[in-house]
Amino acid sequence: MSVAGDIVQRDGVTYVVRDGATEEIPVLDLAGYLAGEPGAREALAAELRHAQENIGFYYIVYHGIPQRVFDATFAALKRFFALPDAAKMALKIDGDMIGYVPPKSTIYETSKVNRNTKKDLNETLLINRERDPGDPAYRAGRRFTAPNKWPADLPGFRETMVAYQQAMEPLGRRMLPLYALALDKPADFFAPYFDEQS
Repeated sequence: MSVAGDIVQRDGVTYVVRDGATEEIPVLDLAGYLAGEPGAREALAAELRHAQENIGFYYIVYHGIPQRVFDATFAALKRFFALPDAAKMALKIDGDMIGYVPPKSTIYETSKVNRNTKKDLNETLLINRERDPGDPAYRAGRRFTAPNKWPADLPGFRETMVAYQQAMEPLGRRMLPLYALALDKPADFFAPYFDEQS
């Protein structure tokens, strides 16, 4: 996926500086890590730690996911959010944290210093990993395992979202050792929490 802005190097970290803005977003290049180059995993974990501790965001490049997956996903989501409000509200969020969250319906309180009293202007569609209603984790009542809600009159939407999930999940799993190392834990520290029943 391309990143918009000027690329700069500083203290061994690559940043994107957008349109002369003072904010800089780190760029994590996964090519060496995914190719298994010696030392790449540890170097990337250090960059990830810096990004998370100092910025809070980062770009990932050379991750191996084709641009067409992102393009199709963004196009499908654009179609979803263009639906009439009634169609989106038919999928309203539920107790399983699945579904549509309309604008001005949520107040996010993320700080102990600043009390937020303004409703969020974003609209959101929350979907989980796609599962069959007979999935053992769902039947056992495990959190975040309920079946997704899909729009009835949006051909191809479900398939596009599932394809995106199937592309991103392996990448997410490849990121787990980096997060563990960034936290000074063994590389396999998070593995037991992401077994096939998760």
